[in-house]
Amino acid sequence: ENGHAGGHGMGADPGNEAVEPGTHRRNYGSGGPACAAYNAAMDQQGSVEIAALKADSFGRIALMRPVAGAPFVRRDLRHVPLWLRLPAWWLARREARGLEAVAGMADVPQLLRWDGRVLDRSYMAGHAMYQRPPRGDLAYFRRARRLLGQLHRRGLAHNDLAKEANWLVLED
Repeated sequence: ENGHAGGHGMGADPGNEAVEPGTHRRNYGSGGPACAAYNAAMDQQGSVEIAALKADSFGRIALMRPVAGAPFVRRDLRHVPLWLRLPAWWLARREARGLEAVAGMADVPQLLRWDGRVLDRSYMAGHAMYQRPPRGDLAYFRRARRLLGQLHRRGLAHNDLAKEANWLVLED
């Protein structure tokens, strides 16, 4: 996933409208029953969507604002097509297990909730490396190398670190 929690391109939202990742939406579709149910479910704990980050057949990833506290990222599987629910669940469960393995580590997102349908993780403000390259910042690359070593010691690996979109340059 990239620095904004996932992917590139367009996806479909529950109202069958195209959603560009990073667009700001709080209401899906024109208000049909499926859209109303989705909006009610997204707001079950008083959280409001700030931005859609990615939407595809495996679910929807959104930046959320809770009633109180810091923003977080939500991976929502509740509207995945029936024939894709098992692989979508497996991928989300794998992400949850990875986040459990890094619990308490600095500079990585933290698992907030995983109930089998919704995964909430902490939000890390920053930009994908291609948007804000750390040119000449040797300290950034040393910290990144150190962090990768810590992840590997916890049994985690990433399969696509060559893609700059998969590196987050934090705002600090």
